[in-house]
Amino acid sequence: MLVVSKRKYFGLYESNDLHALMDGHDRAFARLEGCAHQTKYDSQKPVVLRWEGQQPIYNPRFLAFSSHYEFRPLAVRRGHPNDKPRISFTLDSTLDSVNKIEQTAEQYAQRAGFDEDTIPHIAMAVREAAVNAVLHGNAYDVNKHITASFETTSDDLVIRIVDQGPGLDPSTLPDPLAPENILRGSGRGIFLIRAFMDEVNFRQLHPGTELTLIKHRTPAQSGT
Repeated sequence: MLVVSKRKYFGLYESNDLHALMDGHDRAFARLEGCAHQTKYDSQKPVVLRWEGQQPIYNPRFLAFSSHYEFRPLAVRRGHPNDKPRISFTLDSTLDSVNKIEQTAEQYAQRAGFDEDTIPHIAMAVREAAVNAVLHGNAYDVNKHITASFETTSDDLVIRIVDQGPGLDPSTLPDPLAPENILRGSGRGIFLIRAFMDEVNFRQLHPGTELTLIKHRTPAQSGT
């Protein structure tokens, strides 16, 4: 079965070899009139030859096939829930929530293959984002919550933190490196986030703010 944008294609084959898999894809793409940018697989042999630690070693013939159709395979280890490429949870506006988000960021960064120098930077940036959401966004309001999502793609580690506060305009934040702000703490969190991540995006939700942090993976980290 192949699912694209909630549309499903079913095909029955006597074998589960590479030829059958590629034929099924050909038929599915023709029937669905296209393919997704990224497709998940549960480590079947025609796609993944083996695993080296947390990194899948893809079948070169299937990579050539996916390259032809311009989609990226993403392997998920069967029976390993911690290898899910995306999770999301909603938490109270507390420091315990900040700690949980930081720990999750560290775990995802490790599984994404980042080195021992980069992982703490990612975790610190995510912690600062969570602190901003809890402290400056929701102001520790027990009636407000924060949502954190973590997603690993073949190219990036993407983390989103959402609060229910009045909204944040990053252009209004003071420059922490300006002489008059050296002794002030305001603006340092966003400065660190931007220093440690490759992309940082703000989106106003009215109410609330969504902060998206992106760290690019290298080809070796993505396993492609």
